[in-house]
Amino acid sequence: MEPITELNLDPCRMRLYGGGASTDTLLWLMGEEAFSRPPALPEGTGVIAVSGQDWDRDFSPWPAPGAFRGQSFSGGAEAYLRKLTDAWMPQALEAFALRPVRQGILGYSLAGLFSVYALSMSGVFSLGASVSGSLWYDGFTDWLSAHPPVRPPEKLYFSVGDQEKKSRNPRLRQVEDCTIRTAEWAKSVCGSVCFELNRGGHFDQPEERLHRAIRFLLTGSPEES
Repeated sequence: MEPITELNLDPCRMRLYGGGASTDTLLWLMGEEAFSRPPALPEGTGVIAVSGQDWDRDFSPWPAPGAFRGQSFSGGAEAYLRKLTDAWMPQALEAFALRPVRQGILGYSLAGLFSVYALSMSGVFSLGASVSGSLWYDGFTDWLSAHPPVRPPEKLYFSVGDQEKKSRNPRLRQVEDCTIRTAEWAKSVCGSVCFELNRGGHFDQPEERLHRAIRFLLTGSPEES
């Protein structure tokens, strides 16, 4: 039987890149349906792209006003994280026939916020990345300082676009400062931390930015070899 690479656990959908029986390190990429150009993965590693979320509910750690008109954050991250780690991830590991030694979590925008939240709340992950993450979220950096990770992480990666702080939205304008503050916090809980300031705004080259995060978590360098 050919190994499967896609799995539907309604509403959660998963797509596996890399992987195999010898997979040692596995990353869970939150909020992404598929790559147009899959990342180059070292042998023994894999990435599972997880989609199907209600971003404003599942990735927000507590209720808060929306960043845009007509939007609101309902604060469902804790419940979503519990379903992810207790139900969907074990089912996916069995279905994909994976037994990783270490696992990581990463995401873009609100999914990047959720990834940092998950690292603090769950002992499942030892690697993590927030790419143009919504770390401006109301009260999050203060909350993070009071909630050290359940499991000290091995590697953490953060990046933000150098034009993102120029947003007209006063909350979004805080993103670079909040990302830097989070990266400084990370240095107190993790020995290997990378912060990058990318060129462009929030929506510029998201896939390449994710590739850089994945490379750092899997190889220790964001650069292509």
